[in-house]
Amino acid sequence: MRAVLLILLTFLLQGLVSGLMPAELAPPDLPFLAALALAGFYPIHTGLPLAFVIGMLQDLLSAGYPGLHTVGLLCGVYVYYRLSRSFHPDELLGQITILGGSFLAKWLGYALIGYWLRGGPFGFAALTGVFASEIIFTLGLAPLLLGWARGLLGGRHRE
Repeated sequence: MRAVLLILLTFLLQGLVSGLMPAELAPPDLPFLAALALAGFYPIHTGLPLAFVIGMLQDLLSAGYPGLHTVGLLCGVYVYYRLSRSFHPDELLGQITILGGSFLAKWLGYALIGYWLRGGPFGFAALTGVFASEIIFTLGLAPLLLGWARGLLGGRHRE
């Protein structure tokens, strides 16, 4: 029930932030951070399906490419699980590595789906502006949102 509440609040907050930000800047990807928070709380066999559901909801609500956010979140959460076993998530360097690697994997998933759906390379010049503003805002808000999500979910549960 707490996971559902976290997902609903994340999508409401995403809509609010997206409406308040200027059109030139990409808003932070709060559903991605919620998927990472749930991945930190649940084991991989629960976290990956939750990431799939969050990605599908994000695809349905954004009316964009079908499967874009789904594949991106699955790639990001999978890399999160892999990196959280190799690096300590409570240390600053470990957090930077885990969040940065997950974010890059999410964008690799976006690039793969964009390439596949468009049948060739797409406008990377326009994509770099979106990438730059999203990485600044998403990773800048990551400690705040992940801490809030841990409080909402109630500590570490994953085994």
